[in-house]
Amino acid sequence: GDVSIGTQGDLAINEGLATSGNVFLNISGKTTQDANGNITADGLALKGGDFDLRNASNWVGDIASRAKDVSFVNRTDVTVGTLTETALDGTQLDQIVGIGNTGKVQVVTTTGNITLAENVSTTSNAADAIVLNAGQSASAGVAAGGDVKADAGVTVSTGAGGRAVIYTGSLAGSTRVVDVVGSGSGNFRYNSDEQQSNFGRALGNTGVYAVYREQPVLVVSTNGATTQTKVFDGQTTFNGGGIAGYDANGLWNGDTKPMLGNPLYSVGTQGPGSHLINIGGLADLGYLIVSNPANANLTVTPSIDYDAVRQSVADATRVGAEVSSPHAPELNPTQAKPVDWSDHGVDDGGLLLVDQGGTRASGKAGDGAGDALAQGDSDSAAQAEDTASERELAGNVCSDGGVSEGGACAAYPPQTVFVVRGGVRLPSLAMRP
Repeated sequence: GDVSIGTQGDLAINEGLATSGNVFLNISGKTTQDANGNITADGLALKGGDFDLRNASNWVGDIASRAKDVSFVNRTDVTVGTLTETALDGTQLDQIVGIGNTGKVQVVTTTGNITLAENVSTTSNAADAIVLNAGQSASAGVAAGGDVKADAGVTVSTGAGGRAVIYTGSLAGSTRVVDVVGSGSGNFRYNSDEQQSNFGRALGNTGVYAVYREQPVLVVSTNGATTQTKVFDGQTTFNGGGIAGYDANGLWNGDTKPMLGNPLYSVGTQGPGSHLINIGGLADLGYLIVSNPANANLTVTPSIDYDAVRQSVADATRVGAEVSSPHAPELNPTQAKPVDWSDHGVDDGGLLLVDQGGTRASGKAGDGAGDALAQGDSDSAAQAEDTASERELAGNVCSDGGVSEGGACAAYPPQTVFVVRGGVRLPSLAMRP
């Protein structure tokens, strides 16, 4: 039958308390239990002070409370319901409907469901004013193990500034939790539990929230507003059109695209061409984001005109890369090659032309002008003039295909390096014709 215990002081449950009926605890002080003090009963009604009943071996069918702080752990299913206390003659002594506390409320099942047949409320304004956790032993990402379910019309509420968090398992099994929290409120999170928060946007400090262990799959697709072309910029990411640039299939609980966070548009490779658009990011709520394999492609166009570059190269090689001023300075092949060539050449036809090395007719390697100066001050001017003449001759002979003075190209064949700006790398052109 029913068991009723009352005291103006504290109560310590150090041995098992078991009955086939209900247990009514009317304790003004604090009630605790140790490892041996588990409670087994059809129902448990709590009145008065604080109750710390977190023995994981508790086995109670229904719970109701009108107390201060209550922490209760059950090993299996539990229902927040109505419990009526009667005298031996059947007279009703008290009735407790749902949970209506003045302090914090924590109801946990290690495995099994929490069914809300009645309201859960408190006047507490704490950040953990109410915590309902079904299936605590299951990990984030595991839908099975226990769900919070609610009957129609049931509410969960706190004092002003307080917060209630409902930890539950599966999306389909958490009946009417969406009604308790509020469809479209943005107060839902996924793939998480009381220990792991696998979402980007933290819970607010006030309000009612639901955290699901299950992770729903959200398929994101390109649409007519998705950016599908860009000029090569060396990046695999791009501005794909923001929130308007994708469609989402698989949203739950009235969630909307703006609640998901910022989308990240990317392609697999940065080079010019046509590449499948991937859509990621969107991590604020904890959905598993899957980019639709049938998404549109991004067309990456070169940052310069390939045909114009090819023509510039053809023109430069055909005329022996003749320019209005000498390439300066020439580089000895043994010298380290600079990363920035802009100080080592001149612009011509949209290209930066740089002489690399070169051998004079005498067979000496290096800078022609430098060799001339090495002969001594007495004939340095003459040597420099000879060197300039050789360069001019080499250019003229090279420009007509080496028909006249055929040894000139071989005698002084400076290798022109074409440095193309704008992110396009051309095939190497080793020498002038």
